[in-house]
Amino acid sequence: MSNAGQAGRDLSRQFQSLEGHRAGQEPPLRYRLIARDRLDADSDIMLDQTRTIDNRRFMDEILTVLTDRELAEVESYWRIVMGLD
Repeated sequence: MSNAGQAGRDLSRQFQSLEGHRAGQEPPLRYRLIARDRLDADSDIMLDQTRTIDNRRFMDEILTVLTDRELAEVESYWRIVMGLD
């Protein structure tokens, strides 16, 4: 598969995490990240399970970096889930 075809497929899979969210409905409680960079498997950000993590649990390497769009979506949903908006 070409890089453009793979990128399109990955993008459509990524936005499956947003399915079901319509105006007036509850936001999703998970945000799906598709495996990329050093993130070996698809992973979910669990928006309703925010907690403090001991710095010793962090790895020395960055697994992936969120795009500006991903970061904005996660922040928007997180603010709704936490009752800040």
